Amino acid sequence: MVRAIEQYRYPRPFKPWLYAIAVNVARDHFKRAETRHTDSMPEDFDAPASDSPDDDLLTAEEARQVAALVSALPPPQREALLLRYYQDLSLAEIAEALNAPVGTVKSRLSLGLARLRKLIKAEG
Repeated sequence: MVRAIEQYRYPRPFKPWLYAIAVNVARDHFKRAETRHTDSMPEDFDAPASDSPDDDLLTAEEARQVAALVSALPPPQREALLLRYYQDLSLAEIAEALNAPVGTVKSRLSLGLARLRKLIKAEG
């Protein structure tokens, strides 16, 4: 990723540009055969750390369950959800990172959340 730094052009926002690189690296990683056949998030996956105890809404076990459900989503929906809710990117930043129109990002988020709700209901 660092060797692509000379391709960055100011005043383009840096954060979405960097996430676009990270998304492409992740996509390449999951295209490999040995990775494609896994069906869960890594065991060391943790929910984002919070600054206050009041922000800790999920227990570690609940976070693992949610991560497993999120990993069951189709990749475009999973990417959009993780960038929005885990990385807290705006819709415009996600659109730039995924090289997709904002409307497509909204659709992926909506479909992803709907599927996630169904998966959660099926679990409970």
